[in-house]
Amino acid sequence: MCPLGNQSSSTSPPLALKASDRDPLGAHTFGVGEAVRAALDLGASEIVLGLGGSASTDGGTGMVRALGGRFVDSRGEEIPLGGAGLLQLNRIDLSRLDPRVRTTRFVLAADVSTPLLGLSGCARVFAPQKGADQATVETLESALARLAEVTGPEAGAMFAHAAGSGAAGGAGFAGLTYLGAHMDSGARVVLEILGLRDMLMSADLLITGEGRLDAQSLCGKAPVAAAALARELGVPVVAVVGTSRLTLDQGRRAGFKKVHQLTDIELDMERAKRNAENLLFSVGRSPAWATALGTWSSEGRFGGQEGHFTHDYLG
Repeated sequence: MCPLGNQSSSTSPPLALKASDRDPLGAHTFGVGEAVRAALDLGASEIVLGLGGSASTDGGTGMVRALGGRFVDSRGEEIPLGGAGLLQLNRIDLSRLDPRVRTTRFVLAADVSTPLLGLSGCARVFAPQKGADQATVETLESALARLAEVTGPEAGAMFAHAAGSGAAGGAGFAGLTYLGAHMDSGARVVLEILGLRDMLMSADLLITGEGRLDAQSLCGKAPVAAAALARELGVPVVAVVGTSRLTLDQGRRAGFKKVHQLTDIELDMERAKRNAENLLFSVGRSPAWATALGTWSSEGRFGGQEGHFTHDYLG
């Protein structure tokens, strides 16, 4: 399984970069293509590309270039790597694409349904998180539109608006268009690989969480997918998150018995991030946690520390 990420040979997500190191116009996916090629060298016949957070918005072209594809300008020269370079795109040449691609099954594991283009496309929705200002967002949108146009009137138009084609800065588009990949729920793929269903069969409680629980989480992200599976099996679910933006009704329908926010303990977000480990210990020692485990002490305290859950969805 190749996690899709940043640029060059790195596959690290954008949060691994300092703000000063982010390059929304130049970041690319060439390193992911190198990882795919290495997997092919090892004899892989099926490759799962994890389209999670990325620092790039290059439509996955860097990945395809690492596999032998060529994206050239009007002079026949390769365009620069990165999203901005796509503005110079005139022709796509796949004649040198690694022949093993055609005999390999590619699965795109994505946790978002974002298309490549449009108001809900990857540039406008995710590029600001990667350091893009409004002018840069519009530049990237135009660059991706050029990629779709040059790809062709059929495949380009069809996949540019397909659910998930905008995942990981448009790498979903490249996977669908150039690799013949199959799109699947990232959460479902990961939970299946982990064998969560079998583990839940003997579990009394599922603990899950993420940095921020919000409306995007409801679109198939792992915590909500795990909660849905646990609910199906009758296992209660507690989420521990940095912060939650879900309403009480949204949380209840998502299957969470309780949600605890670290920002209930530390109101300053930056301090909460820096001190997350200690805050998690505080959650574990809270009486609300003891309630979730069904192990109240005789004094109504657990571990000698006070605590609370602000969201108790099932009373």
